[in-house]
Amino acid sequence: MALQPNFRRSTYLVLLAATWLSVGQHGHAMDNAAVATIAATVLDEAIPEAKPGNALPNVLLIGDSISLAYTPLVRNALLDTALVERVPGNCQFSAYGANNAQKWVGDRHWDVIHFNFGLWDLYGWKQEKLVSTQDYGTHLEAIVMALKPACDLLIFATTTPPCAEPEHKIKVLASPEKAAEFEAEARRVMKKHHVLVNDLDGILAGRMNELGKAPNDVHYTPEGNQVIAEKVASFIDMSLGILPAK
Repeated sequence: MALQPNFRRSTYLVLLAATWLSVGQHGHAMDNAAVATIAATVLDEAIPEAKPGNALPNVLLIGDSISLAYTPLVRNALLDTALVERVPGNCQFSAYGANNAQKWVGDRHWDVIHFNFGLWDLYGWKQEKLVSTQDYGTHLEAIVMALKPACDLLIFATTTPPCAEPEHKIKVLASPEKAAEFEAEARRVMKKHHVLVNDLDGILAGRMNELGKAPNDVHYTPEGNQVIAEKVASFIDMSLGILPAK
């Protein structure tokens, strides 16, 4: 399905309730020129101040290079539905997020915050060592505690699948088993704090050959970014449908 500027929220409310109730369950199988151009654009964008009299809900996206790639697509899809903004730059790994989350949200209150941390933790980019599952959960908990008071609805996106071969930059192989362990820990934290979960991993598992850039690359083709953006935009749109009218 092609991205549209608006989605019909009411049709998703039953699905949202089901997602909420099943947030602790994950029975599915686990499984850069375009990205660089998009990233260069988004990196230059600071979070703008809310415009006086703006009637649209405010949405904040937080994440790594995967979200850098889908942000413009999501923003366009929700153009008449929400003001979609993004933290400048790559939000990296969970410890980095725990240290910066409060700064990212600032003193504004957001209608929805959609966030992810995970790939950097799995691969260890810019870190002295790979993070343990327990520490990953601790960092996520700190991030949730910083973000949740700053929004009406908080959404965690599950981490997209690792690539099949050692990642081309640092030659680290992240196994599906390790990714599943991290996802289970993330879901545990989100269930504890009543955070909605948008299952990006679930729509991509088993499709990396089709949608991934290469067997040694965690990034996606334009078609792959489109698939992810559709899921993010539709989930945010249905989530906005349960917020009280202002």
